[in-house]
Amino acid sequence: MKLQSTLLLIFALTCNAFAAKMTLEAGDYRLVFSEHPERWSIVQVFYQGHEIGTPTGYYGNVLAPQNGKYIGAGHTEGGTETVLTCELQIDGHSKDVGEYQYQGEQLSFHKISMLDNMKMSARYILTAEELKVVKSFETVAEQPVHLLYLFQFCWNVNSSDYLFRRMNGSLGKGKFSNDTKMRVYGEPHAYFFSQFFPEFKVGVLNYLPEFGKFTGKNLLWDQLRYHKYYFWLDLPELLPANYRSPEITMIVRGFPAESEQAWETAALQQADELLIRYPFAPTPQRLKPLPEDQVILPPANKFQCRKFNLPLDADTQYGISFEICKTPGISSKLTDHCLLVGYYNAERVFKTLATFAANVKADQEYHFVQGAFKTPASREPFCLYIYNSHSAGTVSIRNLEINKVQNNP
Repeated sequence: MKLQSTLLLIFALTCNAFAAKMTLEAGDYRLVFSEHPERWSIVQVFYQGHEIGTPTGYYGNVLAPQNGKYIGAGHTEGGTETVLTCELQIDGHSKDVGEYQYQGEQLSFHKISMLDNMKMSARYILTAEELKVVKSFETVAEQPVHLLYLFQFCWNVNSSDYLFRRMNGSLGKGKFSNDTKMRVYGEPHAYFFSQFFPEFKVGVLNYLPEFGKFTGKNLLWDQLRYHKYYFWLDLPELLPANYRSPEITMIVRGFPAESEQAWETAALQQADELLIRYPFAPTPQRLKPLPEDQVILPPANKFQCRKFNLPLDADTQYGISFEICKTPGISSKLTDHCLLVGYYNAERVFKTLATFAANVKADQEYHFVQGAFKTPASREPFCLYIYNSHSAGTVSIRNLEINKVQNNP
């Protein structure tokens, strides 16, 4: 048995050593894709000859139908990503996918693969200006979703600093420590992230165009082998069959940076330029922000809150309506069992726009609630908060809608 295991390990390492690797190059950029075990995902990123993205983890996209059951790139804990088709075009001409090195002005690599019941389309478009990654997916049957990392980049561990900016203009920044901790976890309002490589004197930018068309969470993992960036797309726990996502794009740019200050200035300039080209997505007239038909907050003897992002316009009047049911045993403090619309401003001070349903009776009946609120003059990271704290009762919400109020001509 021991001999068999040893032989299998040798076989796996041998297969990996001879797995095809494909190189795409345009201007100062060079990408390396690997056939096995990464299923034709990126494994290295070079800018101006510097290895800013290292083969020390998985890129591509990873789906987990259940916690810990990862599928995609080299992850097989929950199943194996199955590549259906791969197509490559160099300056408009079709080329073979395999152990090749290609150069051109525009290189487009398109992969379609299956992650459980999710058919994922990933298109990589490389030019001398940038790498553009465009993804979309559809479900061929019901798909449970614990998480979907739609974008992942294993940036070199020698990056020293990171920077991001939220929709309201506030900045977040810090330094890496190589301490295996999450430097950023769950940031929902940032539309770009940048890292600085002082040894290479370059920076890199991950930018999300049309921000607001979708929601998700940004993560930075400060590991010993990489400083990994993730974008975790918000999805319901169960996608129906034939669900189709919108196209979601990430742009990656490298740029020279002689110093930390020069890097920060250049990163903000790059982001400003991209924001002009790809402005924030327009907000919808009608919102149904709850991922399920009904949200239930069970009894809790401590603070309990569920938060939902709200893509709202600035300086706009909104109407809100919903049904709420409270059971006996809720807290005597009214703000422990209510709905609240608010946000943290650039100084991280919380601002309340409106509170609803605090006075609804705990009689096990659904009550219809209707109200209104107005957003401030700046576009902020608005959120809906539902509370049921310090309570032996249950709070249930259903049929929640938020609508722009049409102004009279």
